[in-house]
Amino acid sequence: KSLKQKKRERGLRERIDRQEAENKRRLEKEREERERRERAVETPQDALHRIYEPIFKSLWDMEFSVLQDMNPFRIVINEKTSLDMGIPDYCKIIEKPMNLAYIQKKVNDKSYETLQEFVEDVDLIVTNCLKFNDHPENPYNIAAKELRKRFKKLIKPVVQSLTKGQS
Repeated sequence: KSLKQKKRERGLRERIDRQEAENKRRLEKEREERERRERAVETPQDALHRIYEPIFKSLWDMEFSVLQDMNPFRIVINEKTSLDMGIPDYCKIIEKPMNLAYIQKKVNDKSYETLQEFVEDVDLIVTNCLKFNDHPENPYNIAAKELRKRFKKLIKPVVQSLTKGQS
């Protein structure tokens, strides 16, 4: 190839590289602008949902070896089911039943107004279970403590990140 051809090819290649770089910058800018707009239309409930939903899913997916890998906290216990389950006194002992199925509905409906409401519902599951199954060697008691431990581990970094700017 002649020197003239090589120069022309190099010039063409440089122009193509510049155009590609410019296109890349433009696409990146458009993507950033689109993400900014999406965040701008996000409601406080949506933002809160992004925080608690993965924590909820982790609790829902838990299986407890002490209970043959089942998760009893997904089960709704009310007047009727407590009779069917052979625990007729459950609703006399537990004033406000709570379980992951109830929480799941609130998560799916994005009906939690605050993170504290979510925390209180999970705590209520544990408190109710420990109250009804008060013997420390009871498998449900052990499972409730495991759930509480996992929940505390999951919620701690969230609470820390939310309170970091407030001190």
